[in-house]
Amino acid sequence: MLHSALLETVWRVPDDPEHIGYIHDTEAAVEQAERHGGTAVLMHPVHEDVVRELAEQGITMPRKSTSFGPKPATGLVLRSLDLN
Repeated sequence: MLHSALLETVWRVPDDPEHIGYIHDTEAAVEQAERHGGTAVLMHPVHEDVVRELAEQGITMPRKSTSFGPKPATGLVLRSLDLN
């Protein structure tokens, strides 16, 4: 509902990175909204099983709605642990 109805239709905010930020910390999101005269929308994360179910149906989710953490540190090299 946020992406399909509220952003562009009701609030008239373009759904692009120039106008929308994604902040994972509640206090920081509210602080940024207050500082810029914007709105902070606080949402529960989407569970992995919901993402899988929608993907199996061919449904594309909005940008950043599937941002899972924790993320590897920048510059961290990942290697296979397979000894073969």
